[in-house]
Amino acid sequence: MSYIGTQQGTAAPVLLDAITVVNNQAAYTMQKGGVNYSPASTLVMQVSLNGIIQAPNSSYTINGSTITFASALVTGDVIDYILVREPTTGTIAPIDSSVTDSKIVSMASSKLTGALPAIDGSALTGIALTASSTIPAEGGTATTNIVQGLAKHWLNMNGTGTIATRDSFNNSSITDTNTGTYTLAFTNNMSNNDYAVATMARMHRGVSNSGGANGLSTSDGDSDGILTSGEVLSYINVGTQSDADVPLAGSITFGDLA
Repeated sequence: MSYIGTQQGTAAPVLLDAITVVNNQAAYTMQKGGVNYSPASTLVMQVSLNGIIQAPNSSYTINGSTITFASALVTGDVIDYILVREPTTGTIAPIDSSVTDSKIVSMASSKLTGALPAIDGSALTGIALTASSTIPAEGGTATTNIVQGLAKHWLNMNGTGTIATRDSFNNSSITDTNTGTYTLAFTNNMSNNDYAVATMARMHRGVSNSGGANGLSTSDGDSDGILTSGEVLSYINVGTQSDADVPLAGSITFGDLA
């Protein structure tokens, strides 16, 4: 016989073991030769109850080797037979929500490609990085540590008049300690005082003898006094060599958080 489209499967039907009805019970285990049997789908099954062919998914559902009737069976009901015809060719698309965890044995990692969305279709969240997580560097051969390579703190502030933070990360507060000196407090402390700091500063354009500004990061004016809880930024007018408030000040910090 000729077919239009995919040729139908030619597997012989599988007649499952007889099932004895239990009064007021809806779920039963399907077996073949005394071994649990799990059909691929309700769409490959024919179930007869009390001489009537049952409608798949509305009259009964399956989960693995368990068939569950829409209503509990009672004494006098007879499951005449359960016939299964598994396809040998072609494709059967499972109905929505019919594929359970027990049907998925394993999946090769090569099958997981592209961006993985969350269950609701949004961006996938909850993927945790460890302190040793790495990614390939630009050259492709070396690797770089993701966590240690990230800035742990940064700040952009106005240091004139009433000082104010323009934007920041991991910075809980700023204090105008003195002319040209600002104390920064971290939201989350550093684990030690061996971290590295880069500062920035800019004087007002057109200010006489300004010559720019220089920023130092210390805790108390002493180059050895770096704290784990914050930084002190000190600025001088390099033209006059005097302490100076600056309209653009900030720092960026690299190291290990506590």
